[in-house]
Amino acid sequence: MQLLDVTGPVEVFTTANAFGARYDVRIVSPTGTDVRTSSGVRIGVDATLTSLPTRLDTVVVPGRRDWQRAVTDQRLLSLVTELASRTRRISSVCAGPLSWRRRAY
Repeated sequence: MQLLDVTGPVEVFTTANAFGARYDVRIVSPTGTDVRTSSGVRIGVDATLTSLPTRLDTVVVPGRRDWQRAVTDQRLLSLVTELASRTRRISSVCAGPLSWRRRAY
């Protein structure tokens, strides 16, 4: 994943909390282990996907440089599909178009 694709949304939701919103912001990974961003920065993870509440309000899926591999990763797709079925709103931060554009020229 890309660092900004995680830290940007976290900043937005925690700033909204400072103005009265009540987001419970958590960073999770499929395995519950910390993850490394594409720039090599390690991000601490709060939990696994399975430890999340049954119903979710908002899920943000970060982008990644190797998005072509991600869209063929059946385990990852299954996890995101399962999360989408439990959430009111799902969004993503997209790195794909930039990667495609670089290949096209």
